[in-house]
Amino acid sequence: MIYAPGAFAALSEHPSAVHVCLRAPLEWRIAAYQRERLVERRHAEKEIKHDDHRTHAWVRSLYRVDIDDSGLFSIVLDASRFSPERLVDTLLAAGGVQAAVIAR
Repeated sequence: MIYAPGAFAALSEHPSAVHVCLRAPLEWRIAAYQRERLVERRHAEKEIKHDDHRTHAWVRSLYRVDIDDSGLFSIVLDASRFSPERLVDTLLAAGGVQAAVIAR
């Protein structure tokens, strides 16, 4: 597994790569950021929007693709609709791995 905003573009032609995009509504992401970092909503929103802008610009300048183009990914999931465990199980299944094989 490679976790990097532009990995899907760098490995776009790799025959066994499963490109995953995790998305979530802005309000959900702000609430999660606040819980994790114990900051005010305004601060969380500013940081998330800044990070989104930076990531979009970096991927666009390096690979000349739009990170919001769902067609570039094998699977797109809304992280706000899954528990962390179910999200992991879904991603393992997408990669051809049975969740029962993985020790927890």
